[in-house]
Amino acid sequence: MRSSRGSHPRRPGPERVVTTAGERVGTHAGIGGYTVGQRRALPAGDGPRYVTRIDPATNTIVIGRADELGCDGLVADELNLIRPERFAAGATPVLAMTRYRAQPVRATAVVAQDAGLRLDFDEPHAAVTPGQLVALLDLDGIEVLAGATIRESR
Repeated sequence: MRSSRGSHPRRPGPERVVTTAGERVGTHAGIGGYTVGQRRALPAGDGPRYVTRIDPATNTIVIGRADELGCDGLVADELNLIRPERFAAGATPVLAMTRYRAQPVRATAVVAQDAGLRLDFDEPHAAVTPGQLVALLDLDGIEVLAGATIRESR
């Protein structure tokens, strides 16, 4: 099925916008027009609202308050270990960047058996977006150690 806007395919079914509590507050024109952390083009509420999660399986945009954007970690795949020896001992302290021009934040990285990556942030981190890249740097923030594609936030 094609959208009326051109060649982008649309998922059939409801295009719901819900709050983190599950309350339906509107509809959307396709999940491709949204990213986690976005504020614009969202239904009005009792204060600023942000996209907190995008669920492609149900074609749903979940919105919430700024304090609901934070997560404790992420799972990533398509891992590219530039310095694999730095991860050989197991849990490795790193600086992680989840957005372009973002300040790197302290985290602990573990390379999984399936060649994926588990990253635990030292403090909750906002707007971790599946499909975007995470870059792992040494603790001095000078050397890139690895990169991966974010699969989910936790």
